[in-house]
Amino acid sequence: VLDAEVSFGLAGDTAALEAIWSRTPWAMQARAPLPEFIVVGVALPGLAENQVRRNYEYMPALNLDEVPEPAATQLKAVVEQGYRQGGAPQFLEVMRQEILPTIDRLYRTDTRRRILFGQSAGGTFCCYTLLTQPDTFTDYILVSPGLPDETLFRLEARWANSHDDLRAGVFIAAGGREVMDPLNILSRTARFAEALQIRNYPNLRLRTWFIPDASHVQTAAPSIARGLNELLA
Repeated sequence: VLDAEVSFGLAGDTAALEAIWSRTPWAMQARAPLPEFIVVGVALPGLAENQVRRNYEYMPALNLDEVPEPAATQLKAVVEQGYRQGGAPQFLEVMRQEILPTIDRLYRTDTRRRILFGQSAGGTFCCYTLLTQPDTFTDYILVSPGLPDETLFRLEARWANSHDDLRAGVFIAAGGREVMDPLNILSRTARFAEALQIRNYPNLRLRTWFIPDASHVQTAAPSIARGLNELLA
């Protein structure tokens, strides 16, 4: 769980409720119970004074020339105030070389099944990981990702040009009210999902959900619940 300084409690409680419910007799009439799983949070060191530090950690470098209006004007203003992206490659290496090995050492993990959850900039990091080193996790719950420029779409095309498969379970979600977001989150999330869908990768298990009337901050909780059920079914 990314952004665990604010999302860990939400993710842990939601996952526990889903696991308990799946083991009730009436739920088991329709499907097998969810398998046992461990929820681990990856967080910044407290609520940092720089509230957009996570955007640097989770997102690839920004190309302002590719950002459509009105988002371009807004992003240019914050860039002039010091806003930066570009730390995703380094953060992915930290995830692979330090965080995951530490989790495996401390907990009784099953390395054959790992799920990464991220929302907003965290969802962007899910997209980046999926398209560069997808074997880092087996499954991805990526929610309302920030895709302001063409970087992630180029990475998707690059993967497709050099691979005939993408072995992963992927749950993609966004909210209906994000149509009003200046970063065009709803339409660009749908575009990302469509780009994956048309590749017809034999081992890509893709599920999508566009949540009616949900705003940007309202997409995380329902997506954790539904994503777990879709990917672990």
